[in-house]
Amino acid sequence: MVNITVRHVPPEVRDEVARRAARRGQSSQEFLWTLLSELAERPDRLDVIDALEIFRHHAPHFDVREFTSRGDDGRY
Repeated sequence: MVNITVRHVPPEVRDEVARRAARRGQSSQEFLWTLLSELAERPDRLDVIDALEIFRHHAPHFDVREFTSRGDDGRY
């Protein structure tokens, strides 16, 4: 495990973190550790956007009008 230090936290932010932690029966450290762990588990938005851009460039092209103008019931 490593230690992380956050400097220059305004008192009102510290107080809100302490309030939320207490409401959950946690210390501020436990509360922040949980938040950081959850954050690290989720994909970053910019990574998702990059992946979508890559997919968009490699995905096969299709014409939506072709699918919406078909005369049959859409089954193959």
